Amino acid sequence: MRFLLFLLICVLLISPWLVSSICIDTRGVTVPGVVAKKQEEVTVKNSAWTRSATVTVQYDPPGEQSPDTVFTKLPLERFDSLRVGSPIDVHYLKASDLPNYPGVKPLREIHFVVVARLAERTTFSGLREIFDAATVRVLAIIAGAIALVVLAVKGKLPGLGWVVAGCVVMAAAYLLQLSLPTVTPEPIGQRATAMAKITTLERIDRLFDTSRSRGTPAKQPVQVVAFTFVPSGRTEPVVAVDQIDDGSMAGMALGGTVEVTYEIAQPRTARINGGTRYFEKRNLIGLAYDAVTLVGAIVVMLLIAKAVGAWFRKLIAK
Repeated sequence: MRFLLFLLICVLLISPWLVSSICIDTRGVTVPGVVAKKQEEVTVKNSAWTRSATVTVQYDPPGEQSPDTVFTKLPLERFDSLRVGSPIDVHYLKASDLPNYPGVKPLREIHFVVVARLAERTTFSGLREIFDAATVRVLAIIAGAIALVVLAVKGKLPGLGWVVAGCVVMAAAYLLQLSLPTVTPEPIGQRATAMAKITTLERIDRLFDTSRSRGTPAKQPVQVVAFTFVPSGRTEPVVAVDQIDDGSMAGMALGGTVEVTYEIAQPRTARINGGTRYFEKRNLIGLAYDAVTLVGAIVVMLLIAKAVGAWFRKLIAK
């Protein structure tokens, strides 16, 4: 009952935003806009990094005296196709077209609900990008593991429990491996070199580090380096990311320069020349060693407990 009440409150809180957003798709008028700013950033948090590519579009809302802006995150392909000054349409929801839904109009006055969006985007564009092929694969593995556990609980086939346990362990290992820092793919095909400016320089020395857990020490710490350069044949810079063994490149500093080799067709596939990348293998071996050691310690403790129990029973029998 409490969960249903909590769910109802959440739905009521987000419903004005959702209603306003859908109305932009169905009632919004198209107004011309222009790209005022482009920004590509890399953020390192815990033991992973994320990239964001955003544009700020300026437009003149109908009936308003001053221009306004829309801030939007875009896929990299679309981000690269735009330039500062590029024309782009915006869908704008006029105040007169707001629905008579509780809370929408007052929240619009304090700019809590969205009233404009790029015409090429919809309410559910972000969801389609969140649930990409990799995310769907992870969700399928989790669902499969849950289904196997249910099957093991209700099934009566001999040995089924061990098979299910093995599958669940392998699924868990796969999901954990996705959280580990991985080696940047090597540029293939036509390649070129460039001098790049370091914009982000972070060190990962703990694996599976989260806001609730410090994780485990990395056997080989990792340096996450984001750098920007202008690829051959382009006029605007791109931001690429490479992960290398910590300490394998001396003298790197934020704002400094490094020589990189990049793939001409996909310039964000780039590597720092001179850096080594043994961290993925070393960390996997280290985690496997820790897991075997832990399991071995548990087995030894169980054997000792069993031996002590047998000795104690014999002692009582005498």
